[in-house]
Amino acid sequence: MGPVRARVAATSTAGSGLLGHPQHTARQTPRPPATATPPAATTVQTSAELLPPEDFQFPFEPYAIQKDFMQSLYSAIERGGLGVFESPTGTGKSLSLLCGSLAWLRDNEKRSGLSGALGPDATAAAEGSSPAATNATATSTPGPLDWVAEQAKEAAQRQRQEREAAAQQKLQRHRERVQRLKEQTPVPVHVRKRARRHAPASSLADTLASAEQQVEDGLGAGQAASDGADNDDEFVIAEYSSDADDDASSDSDSSNDEDDHFQITKILYCSRTHSQLAQLVHEVKACSFGSELRVVSLGSRQNLCVNERVNKLKSLSLINEKCMDLQKAKKDATGTTRKKKGCPYLDVKTLGLFRDHMLMKPRDIEDLADLGSKVKGCAYYGSRQGIPLAELVLMPYNVLLHKGTREAVGVKLKGNVVIVDEAHNLLDVISSLYSAEVSGAVIQRAFQQLTEYAQRYQNRLKAKNLVYINQTLKVLKLLLDHLQGLVGRKEADRVDTVGDFVLKVRIDNINLFKLRAFLEQSEISKKLNGFVLKHDTTPSVTSTSTEPQEFVSRHVSALRMFESFLQALTNADDDGRILSTIVSGSVAKSGLKFLLLNPAGYFGELLSECRAVVLAGGTMAPVPHFLQQLLPTPRNTEVSLFSCGHVIPAANLTAMTVGSGPMNTRFRFTFQQRNQPEMLAELGRVLVNVASVVPGGMVVFFPSYDYEKRVFAHWESTGVVASLNKRKRLFRETKGSGTTDAILRDYAAEIENPSDARTGAMLLSVVGGKMSEGINFKDQLGRCVVMVGLPFPNLHSADLKEKMEFLRASATRSECKIRIRQGQQVSEVDAYATSDPGTEYYENLCMKAVNQSIGRAIRHAGDFSSILLVDERYAQPKIQEKLPSWIKDRLTHPPKFPLVKRHLATFFKAH
Repeated sequence: MGPVRARVAATSTAGSGLLGHPQHTARQTPRPPATATPPAATTVQTSAELLPPEDFQFPFEPYAIQKDFMQSLYSAIERGGLGVFESPTGTGKSLSLLCGSLAWLRDNEKRSGLSGALGPDATAAAEGSSPAATNATATSTPGPLDWVAEQAKEAAQRQRQEREAAAQQKLQRHRERVQRLKEQTPVPVHVRKRARRHAPASSLADTLASAEQQVEDGLGAGQAASDGADNDDEFVIAEYSSDADDDASSDSDSSNDEDDHFQITKILYCSRTHSQLAQLVHEVKACSFGSELRVVSLGSRQNLCVNERVNKLKSLSLINEKCMDLQKAKKDATGTTRKKKGCPYLDVKTLGLFRDHMLMKPRDIEDLADLGSKVKGCAYYGSRQGIPLAELVLMPYNVLLHKGTREAVGVKLKGNVVIVDEAHNLLDVISSLYSAEVSGAVIQRAFQQLTEYAQRYQNRLKAKNLVYINQTLKVLKLLLDHLQGLVGRKEADRVDTVGDFVLKVRIDNINLFKLRAFLEQSEISKKLNGFVLKHDTTPSVTSTSTEPQEFVSRHVSALRMFESFLQALTNADDDGRILSTIVSGSVAKSGLKFLLLNPAGYFGELLSECRAVVLAGGTMAPVPHFLQQLLPTPRNTEVSLFSCGHVIPAANLTAMTVGSGPMNTRFRFTFQQRNQPEMLAELGRVLVNVASVVPGGMVVFFPSYDYEKRVFAHWESTGVVASLNKRKRLFRETKGSGTTDAILRDYAAEIENPSDARTGAMLLSVVGGKMSEGINFKDQLGRCVVMVGLPFPNLHSADLKEKMEFLRASATRSECKIRIRQGQQVSEVDAYATSDPGTEYYENLCMKAVNQSIGRAIRHAGDFSSILLVDERYAQPKIQEKLPSWIKDRLTHPPKFPLVKRHLATFFKAH
């Protein structure tokens, strides 16, 4: 059933309301206890059109802003296509996304019976036509062959009914298995072996005990087999044919063939980190329908592997390769199965047991790893098996947005609803996933290792394999020659289109597409890495220079990194650029980088297959400029837009620009002026004064780690650090991620129990660092947020310059008008309304970083905070226009600093 229009009230609102996280929800009025039924409308229309329900089964009494959000989301999914939802951090965005989308999911299933479980396109596929074609046929003039069409329609209907009956049987079998598991008493781990001797053969205890024994036997035998292996058969690649069909599926794909016609319409929800997805699972559990919802959380082997021989490895690449080796070790070179090898956790029965337990209730990544350990089943592959039956699938960005990863995991897009949370990062994430970089040291290492491999096995490799290996060596050698030539001529960094680069390096006579297929399908990089680890080959510098060798970890597959770069070389010429970065006198430190300039093509694949794609974030503005970079054909796309203000009362936030300090020194933190001693001293005086009137915690954001380090060193030498520490204890964000939790814990403890007559604590942070995204400085943790300067990126960066030029060239080629729907109103906006799209992009990068940082403080409706923008440029209209409306509407511009301090004192006295 195709998407149809739904009626909904206007969606631009500035209501009040929500707490987005469970620890805050006590501030909202809890709803009366409800039965554990999934969210659905109280009445569902029998017609094709679905209207938003009155009750979304929100776990608390929703505020108006939350209800508007869920109604607009429901209508956007029903309408289909693309929706952009902007809701400030702290307004309950994630919970609203869940309740709104799952309400539509349940209503859609009720509307279409089990055909909804088969996917919205299943019926049309069975009937051999699209919804649009069906409508056209219905309105056509009757003809002499109507009886043929009628018979075809009846046959298609019978086929659909058979599919629905099969699906119903499969669902019923799953429910029966789950019910049996619920009725059985879990067996403690320490009594499983004893239970195996006394329990019936069909009991859960027997399954667990036999799985445990199988694991022990498998691990012991596998260890013995690996210890005694002396031959190199496992490193020799199998015969490869370049004419082989590309549609040969992997083991993981073929295992899901039986489910190709059984795909429940589902919500595919992705976010940036596993911790954010874990938080989402907790919110699902808080909902009345949570216990009945079938949820799958996807993660990496590093997070989910339960085989101690594998997960003890420190490198993610080693974990992946070891896992694959254990699976493929079940057969030797002659095809004979070796029972003593293979991962003992990949047993069919235990994987099925894991899947059924997993779908009984929502579980996060840690829960899945624990479950895998208990049932002795692989949590990584077991979670994949639950995807066809799942209603909600949670995954990090890379699983959804990278096509190869998505297909390997078994996530199908067709007919499903995709929700991308924190979507302000979407352009950067796609560009990062499909960009590739390889250093001269990596190229040298790959060349040396592959040369040794070819020499060792040249008599055992098939002729066609040797041809492709020699072609690979030729490409590696030519890339090294290219870098050596640039270094020798002392040239500066250079940028080329893909086509120009291929011609300059002289690899245009090699079929890079076939070479790439060989490297991928033969899996030679894995074989080569195993060969290197066993024989401990060390790379040698292939250049004639006497430069010291650049370190490359032996656990990193150099050839695999080259594969990624080769894949980039097969991209469309206009989509990216090849950047040759040159370090004087060093080929090893020089390198090659593919820059993806146009992510629209990859996002277009996502948009064309899904029923609906919802992009949600705290700050999505400016939306037209964002969509222009994201959509392959913006003019043909209608976008549903929802944007709202914050939930806090106007009196709970004060925001001011600070253009000068107590000594009237003007603040303009440009790259040329920001290190002036008088400006650094004036900034210190501002913070000392502000710290004297602000209670609790202050968070100060600097443009970069280097600048924060320089400022702190100056303050330390001039006594500013000592003055600040008297009022608030100072903490500093470090570049490494390992200390973040400890710093936050100590920062919060100091605020709760100040020492030495202090009034709280001050945290010096960095824009784009760990503290600027994903960390909530609620209540006393963030009574004042200070932004120092404007964090513009380096304008001389080759990456940035190419992107800006690309956008300028795109603007001259064609207009870019996008249809924006807000409620029932549709308007056209021009994404190229600005005279310089490149400069617009540059400024938007800066303000996106600012908006993410200053939005850390306000977390719920009862919170209050202050924001200080320390730079006179914040008073410029073009800068203010890029601030979130909930901050821009409250922004004032005191002409002198004493007025800033006085206003802060009055604000906090009132609270």
